[in-house]
Amino acid sequence: MTMKTDAVRRQLSLHTPFDRLKRTDQKKAINRFLEGESFDSIARKVSQWAEASNKKASTAANSQ
Repeated sequence: MTMKTDAVRRQLSLHTPFDRLKRTDQKKAINRFLEGESFDSIARKVSQWAEASNKKASTAANSQ
């Protein structure tokens, strides 16, 4: 299972902003893949999560 997990992590890192996600969101993405969700679907979600996180950080920075 570890090889598969490492391969998914590598592919997500190459093709999405996976590395910018919180560790819990990274685990959630990998678990979804291991449960059978398609790579394309997970890649879209990873991009959405990263974008939402960026907006949240930007809003927090602007309010200071």
